[in-house]
Amino acid sequence: MDDWTLRPEADARQSAGSKAASMAPRLKADVVAAVNGELLTVDEACARYELSAQELACWTAAAAKGGLKDLQIKRISADRRNSR
Repeated sequence: MDDWTLRPEADARQSAGSKAASMAPRLKADVVAAVNGELLTVDEACARYELSAQELACWTAAAAKGGLKDLQIKRISADRRNSR
């Protein structure tokens, strides 16, 4: 995992209303760090950032696997496009 941690100046709570699809990898990492650090619950993070629990779980797995580079959106899958 990369050596990122939740930055106080980029606290996930400061970006309420962001859309998950357009979130920068660093903000995704901050949301994951906030949940892992128990600053936000999964339910709070999902409600605040309009995420599904599955999407947050994917971010958590991606962050653990490859850090920020794995949190970048490479393409939106067909099933995700159809669910919006």
